[in-house]
Amino acid sequence: MKKLFIVSGLLGLLALTGCAPDKHIAEVKALPFSYPSENVQDPNMTVDQALDYRNVCDSVKWKIDETEQHQTFVQYDCTYKGVKDSMFIARDITNSPSNNPAVAVGETYQWIFGSDGKPSLTYIALHYRYANGNSKDVSRLNLGGGAYIDGAPWYTAVMQMAVENKVADYDHVLSHLYGWRIPVKPAKPFTDTTYGNTLTAYYPGHNAAQAASLAYQWKRAPIEGVFSIGVAGYPIVSINDRFVDQLFPVNPADVQFAKKIDTSYTDTAVDNLSSNNPYEIIRLLQLAPNKLFCLSNRCYDRNAQTVGRAPESVLAQEVGFNKWAQISGAASASKSEKETANTPDALAVAMASTAMTPPTPAPQVAQAVQPTPVAPVTQQVVNSATATLTGASQSHGQPVADAAVHSGDVGPDGWPKMTPCIQKLQDKFTADQQKQNADTSTSLEQMQEWASVCKSLGQ
Repeated sequence: MKKLFIVSGLLGLLALTGCAPDKHIAEVKALPFSYPSENVQDPNMTVDQALDYRNVCDSVKWKIDETEQHQTFVQYDCTYKGVKDSMFIARDITNSPSNNPAVAVGETYQWIFGSDGKPSLTYIALHYRYANGNSKDVSRLNLGGGAYIDGAPWYTAVMQMAVENKVADYDHVLSHLYGWRIPVKPAKPFTDTTYGNTLTAYYPGHNAAQAASLAYQWKRAPIEGVFSIGVAGYPIVSINDRFVDQLFPVNPADVQFAKKIDTSYTDTAVDNLSSNNPYEIIRLLQLAPNKLFCLSNRCYDRNAQTVGRAPESVLAQEVGFNKWAQISGAASASKSEKETANTPDALAVAMASTAMTPPTPAPQVAQAVQPTPVAPVTQQVVNSATATLTGASQSHGQPVADAAVHSGDVGPDGWPKMTPCIQKLQDKFTADQQKQNADTSTSLEQMQEWASVCKSLGQ
């Protein structure tokens, strides 16, 4: 709805002096405060009861004026508290220093007196006044993706907020209307070396996942969520390729391999190009424990999960398309990494990896890494291998083949012959897939992988 243009005139002057036109304001204040949406029950309140005594208003003003069509109208203005201290505005200033911040925000209602002399509510908006002197009205809820709520639903949402009288400042107005979480300011400013695994220092008293969620909210990064904390303490996130630059960088010392890829075909080229699929890369690379690899500006952990963006020092070492670079400073594994490589979990990772021919030329591997491929296909497979090969899973399903058959023997159809060891791995895989309502069929490649694992164990 187009905002009414206000003109100065005799009616406004009389309203200020308290003369006859005050009857218009009194008439509006006495009206029932009725929602325009028919399916919402009206409160048992008058206009003045709903609007004159609100916790969120720093000041309230009523005035009378005329439209350009010489129609008399009454206007109500509520100036919100807390604009100066707003975390939403502080966040916008931090992320866009050149932005023109709001210095005052409030609500505006207008009632026009029709030809019958009766007033009717015709306009509700949030009124913004900016530091450069400009102003604008917002008269609809922007839901994103080109979707809006305006008209009667918008009026009703703002009016219900007034009736409930629970919000006390501007930030809570936005939180109430839009469902936004009020951002939390970090204890110190983020810098170019604020790595994703250091965010607890910026949000004392919060665990790593909570700190990461608050930090990304402050950055306004359009991530789909912080799901958990993964390798080397980095938050595991999901984000569209177009917004990877808004992720926190990873520490260059944590990156072992990196290469530049061509993602011009599609936003999801990393997932669609088999040679650049993170899961396939992990099968081929001997990634040291607690190390990362980067494809262009997106960095992954050993489980092919996005953990941050590549810093400039890593991008500078990505020479040419599809050529692996071993990142300087990440080639030597620490003592703790050597110890980690010998743990049962690391052994399970090694057993769960597929024996595939490494790429040519193969990247140089850190001295602490054993020649056996060490990266899992997925965390689910790692867990399955660990549980199964330690006896945690009992065989069930197909009958177990004769134990005299050796793992690695191949039948006439090219499939490995079933052994008790392979049967255990298959049963565990089937059970895990069923729990997730996923496909339980087994591929030739998967059977070959299990056969390789069992053969390495002498089973």
